[in-house]
Amino acid sequence: MVRYQTIDRGRKVSGVGRTVNVSSSGLLMNAESELPEGSRMKVTIEWPSLLNGTTPLQLVTIGRVVRRRAMSLAVALEHYQFRTRKRTADCDLSSGQAGVEAKSGEHSSPEPLYAAGAKLSAGSFRRLSVAKSEPRRVPEVVIPG
Repeated sequence: MVRYQTIDRGRKVSGVGRTVNVSSSGLLMNAESELPEGSRMKVTIEWPSLLNGTTPLQLVTIGRVVRRRAMSLAVALEHYQFRTRKRTADCDLSSGQAGVEAKSGEHSSPEPLYAAGAKLSAGSFRRLSVAKSEPRRVPEVVIPG
């Protein structure tokens, strides 16, 4: 899923869509909003892979609409960075199991994990998967009985 919003002065437009493809220089997404070419926008993509197998990620981008078709937008990226998303404990007392859930749009760290200036490649994603992060504790759940 993709969330987007214009960051130009004037009329503010926001919405959700789906990515078609992403590269280090641009992205193509399906979106229903009418955004004219040249519009500057922020696009946030929920990343499908977890950092270290546990931490949800999102790709936050700033770019400009360079092409508009019936239901799609092509955006040239000016800046991008990977950020972590905050996790919250979620407990199901009936089963005695605790899980972890990501809240979209909230960050556990204000620092980007990987920022613009380097090429996005398979090696880049491998580096992401071994990046150091602070261990996170899930509160202990005590089930009576």
